[in-house]
Amino acid sequence: MKSLRKTCISTVMIGAFVLAAGTSYATSSIIYDGGTGWSQGHSSGSAIVVPGSTSCGFDGKMRWTQGESAYSDESVWGKWSNQNVPVWADSSFQYQVYIPNCNSNASVKYGVVYGTSSQKIAVDQARYSDEWVNLGTYFIPKDKNGPASFITLDTWRTGTSYKIGWDEAAFYTH
Repeated sequence: MKSLRKTCISTVMIGAFVLAAGTSYATSSIIYDGGTGWSQGHSSGSAIVVPGSTSCGFDGKMRWTQGESAYSDESVWGKWSNQNVPVWADSSFQYQVYIPNCNSNASVKYGVVYGTSSQKIAVDQARYSDEWVNLGTYFIPKDKNGPASFITLDTWRTGTSYKIGWDEAAFYTH
């Protein structure tokens, strides 16, 4: 009986501390290239495999390809989909991408989609080495059909002398 009382008092004290502190704990979701929430393709609609590299990356691997000609309408694309957007409440997520230390030296534009809005975020992959890059924090209104939340990256007209790298992406709730 004494231990039950101590447990109850401890639980109440911890609950009161958390409420008084007003701290909110962010949850995160990391989407691994090749894992759940990842998709890739080619602008012509054919399913091609983006070359991989086992020499680097957040988890020891990443995907990359050579850039496309400035005159080409062909492109290779990758997409990271946020699987944790609630349909019953508004939410806000910080979007991040991981830039590994190899096979990523192009100036690219990440497509950021949040709810029914989208925008392009310019990132020079050559400026980063084994770093998470913040693409911004975005508000996503609730949507019973499942609100959209994802990041895209494609090779469209990046130039053939560059390598475009796809590694992990992360979504942090706020």
